[in-house]
Amino acid sequence: MKTITTKPADLNTMEWKVLRELFSSSDGNGHDFGFTDDVRCVTPKQSSGYISSLSKKGYIITYGAERVNSSIVYQFTLTQRSASVFGVSITDDSI
Repeated sequence: MKTITTKPADLNTMEWKVLRELFSSSDGNGHDFGFTDDVRCVTPKQSSGYISSLSKKGYIITYGAERVNSSIVYQFTLTQRSASVFGVSITDDSI
């Protein structure tokens, strides 16, 4: 995996921080999937907005919202776009 030092131009600083935390979340699963409640750099309410933005920009795909305590948690997968940013391979060519 390559070391990333520069954020993609279409992401603001907080989106970039959230994407890096999502990438770390997916590490234990071979970057196949992760959970949005692993984002700790923003509040759960803020996280929802950043997750939505990253999804709209094509960096992640979210699945099935679940309420956990007072937060909404999604399972997500990285897209080819985010995989290329972090230098990892996504095995599902349909993404």
